Amino acid sequence: MAFGVRLLFFFLLVVLSVDYVKADVIWPGLVMSLGRLSIPAITCGLISEILFVKYFTKTNWQKAIWLAALMNAVSCTLGGILIAAVTLVWEETAMWEFRQLFHLGILNPVGLISSYLLAVLINTFVEGLIIRKILKLEFKQFFWWLFSANAISILMCGIPYLWQLITTGRIYF
Repeated sequence: MAFGVRLLFFFLLVVLSVDYVKADVIWPGLVMSLGRLSIPAITCGLISEILFVKYFTKTNWQKAIWLAALMNAVSCTLGGILIAAVTLVWEETAMWEFRQLFHLGILNPVGLISSYLLAVLINTFVEGLIIRKILKLEFKQFFWWLFSANAISILMCGIPYLWQLITTGRIYF
């Protein structure tokens, strides 16, 4: 069985083995993975990553646009699934203990920041594999610049939902 299929089965097993599941459960990674489909987030992500690819990998504009579009298409599909799954596992393991210890809800500042960093790392890894495969660059040559570009685009995903949470106390999808 291929590694990717085994990994998918592992995530499904973890998600299905959670002690309890409620239909109204929202965790920070889900907010970020759903926010990735908004027009401002897509536009900001494409612009920041086109500029990244152009200036930090020394390619021409046409190749930069093509590569950024490919990176975003892959990270939107694969990254969205991975972000939701990994952050759910994170919230139900390490963050569960933290929330119990400090009597916090699921949308607390530590959970939001840690899920944000996990989302940025996942997208950086997924998009970095594409750059490494196509441009034959070492990961350490572009990691921090790609991390920064992803940090900007994922921040744009969460801002509308964070603003809703602050102003209304609810998140609407």
